[in-house]
Amino acid sequence: MDPDKEDRIQILMNKMAKRVHARRFQLFPLFEDFDRVRNGHVTQSQFLRVLNDLGLLTLLTGFEKDNLLEKFRVRVGGRDDMDYITFCHELNTLAGFEAGIP
Repeated sequence: MDPDKEDRIQILMNKMAKRVHARRFQLFPLFEDFDRVRNGHVTQSQFLRVLNDLGLLTLLTGFEKDNLLEKFRVRVGGRDDMDYITFCHELNTLAGFEAGIP
């Protein structure tokens, strides 16, 4: 990704991290509900559904949402999925949560 996109993503991740920290959201369980094979990936629509359920999707403009999807998109078996593990780790780190501690 180009540096401008990375900067924009960092700003929106910080915006989401503030809400995650304030509300003490547990991110992994909601994503894991969709990840039946436990490979760390969900579909784009499942990823967006979790963000919507957490109230994080409303923080993003359409352009920001597209940048976020591009950042965490991975190619799995011929289709594009979302790497929720990396997303959750980055967001939890920005929110100030320690890994492995609820």
